[in-house]
Amino acid sequence: MRTNVRKALNQIENVLLKNNADSQDLWNILSALRGPDTEEQGLKSYTIEVRRHAFPKLTTLYTVHKTNKIPASFGWWTFNSDLRPVYSRDHFHNHIRTAQKAIKARKR
Repeated sequence: MRTNVRKALNQIENVLLKNNADSQDLWNILSALRGPDTEEQGLKSYTIEVRRHAFPKLTTLYTVHKTNKIPASFGWWTFNSDLRPVYSRDHFHNHIRTAQKAIKARKR
């Protein structure tokens, strides 16, 4: 593993070890970033919304400049990424819902 990746993982782990609201928010955002292994576009679009809000610079690289090397979708440049409400009790949707709350709280 490359040194910078290990450093980043250590930083993430240190936040998670705090076992507080920040660690819960980070875990939910990380879980939502990955998304489910499904072809259902509804679920994928929620994952894309979270990615776009969590990583706006990557979104610009992917959607405008087409230079992003991350193997993940950030949608297209006209994609509506307004963090739409999730109305489901599915396990993955719970991660999405709590990630959205964390992102909205951080934007204030």
